[in-house]
Amino acid sequence: MNDQTTQIYNLMRYEFAQVEGDFTSLRESDVKSVIPAGMRFADFLGQLRSAHQVLLTDVPSIPLLIQDRDEWGNQYWRVNPAVEPHLDSLAFKAYTARVELVNHGIGSTYSGSVNASVSTEPYVEREPVKLTLAARLNKQRQERLREQDKIPLPSSAWQNAFNQPPAKPSRFAKSALVPRGRCDIGTQRESLSSLGDYAAYTIAVGQGISAASEDAFLARIGGAALAELPGLAMKIIGRAGVLAAFVPNKFADSTLYSAEDIREKDRVETNIRLGFNTEGRIYGYHVNGAMIPKREVKRVGEQFVVALEPDVTIEWVPISGDFGGKPILVNPIPEMEKFDIWIHPQAEQGQAFDNTYITPIADADLQDYILTFPAETGLPPLYVVYQKTDKPKVKPLEVGTYGELAARSAKDGMDIDHIPSFKAIEKWASSDGEDLTAAEIRALKNTTNGLTIPNEIHRKCSRTYGGRNTDKQSSLDALDLETAANKDMKAIRGCLAQHGYSKNDIDNTFDKLHRLNKEAGLYD
Repeated sequence: MNDQTTQIYNLMRYEFAQVEGDFTSLRESDVKSVIPAGMRFADFLGQLRSAHQVLLTDVPSIPLLIQDRDEWGNQYWRVNPAVEPHLDSLAFKAYTARVELVNHGIGSTYSGSVNASVSTEPYVEREPVKLTLAARLNKQRQERLREQDKIPLPSSAWQNAFNQPPAKPSRFAKSALVPRGRCDIGTQRESLSSLGDYAAYTIAVGQGISAASEDAFLARIGGAALAELPGLAMKIIGRAGVLAAFVPNKFADSTLYSAEDIREKDRVETNIRLGFNTEGRIYGYHVNGAMIPKREVKRVGEQFVVALEPDVTIEWVPISGDFGGKPILVNPIPEMEKFDIWIHPQAEQGQAFDNTYITPIADADLQDYILTFPAETGLPPLYVVYQKTDKPKVKPLEVGTYGELAARSAKDGMDIDHIPSFKAIEKWASSDGEDLTAAEIRALKNTTNGLTIPNEIHRKCSRTYGGRNTDKQSSLDALDLETAANKDMKAIRGCLAQHGYSKNDIDNTFDKLHRLNKEAGLYD
């Protein structure tokens, strides 16, 4: 990778397409060579979000600046809407001002803050022409000279605004073991009870409502009374089975957001995140400033309502009697003995433990939010995460992406077998000599295709299981993924037949897997 950093007022037009906007997936090892001497990685990320530093890379994971066309066919630059929530407000204004200088120079009246609702023509990027290094450098020098001739220099006051030290970082929750006044990612296993109060809720059955209902009451099964209001019952609408809630302790170093800070935000940074394992148990892990969407609980008549997603809503409804307009108070004293939920370090961040979770689950598998409540409830901002119950279990010989199948397979005797092997796919994807980042490898694994087979067949018959998939074999397979897939299918065909699967079912499954692999571009 050819990474470098610059300042926003030195950012040239030809560099717009190189600005990296994927701050959440960056690892320190990916950008170690460009982090200023003596600066911590967490502070470097903060400078990227505040535009004190601009990270340039040949192929950004998520480009911060993108090109579009207005209704007259003019091309213009704008801030990528997918990146906007991750930028500080001043940084967003700065990038918008920077691209406006270019947009006005190319005949478009659109500013860099135009949103996705503007009617535009589809824009198709042409395949870039490969240049030699010498030609590329010469072209850049010429473009830089042209840009300097026609773009006025920013005022010294504007530059000075970016030379100020970055704001002190804040989080919704963080590790209790990091140095005072800092928001570094935690590297040790910690008990959630040492960081704050939490509660677990599940669907209440026996009230004429089944556990499979999409309109059910919630009952607390452990922890403190965090989300309960006197005289009101919690009700969830949508396919959600278990809900966990968490309120952090306040540290004396002023690094946690206040309730007022959170009310002003659409997304809130946190260093603690919760999830559910395959057994439905709650666990947590340390993250580095993950952005969590905020939802506002609103009063609607005698109820309080919050829509987490279009298909999942939590309501607080009167149990009986007149609710009226009386002030609502909540008892913060835990009503049940606490039980331990462990917060685990990320991969390569700390020591592993028995039954630990050192690899964070994918964002696509998380349904977590920060809730804010009306002042009359007396409730502080609350972190909640729920577990969906609407994913059907995988079936034998089911074909699909690894990420989609693996999310529905747990303690069912099934394995998701990449065909061809993921080791071969990974080598094929990096055959141009460019190593994949950890985020790219994770995305590639989840979006390539696999086959659901009994784990006994996987262990006994697969030619790529465990140590059988040698480095030499996977390297040869990477040269021709279609041939490799045929070899993998041939190896397990007989075992599938011995387990009672019909020839027709096996053929249809293999045909579908070939078709999906071809559509994904693996056989090109």
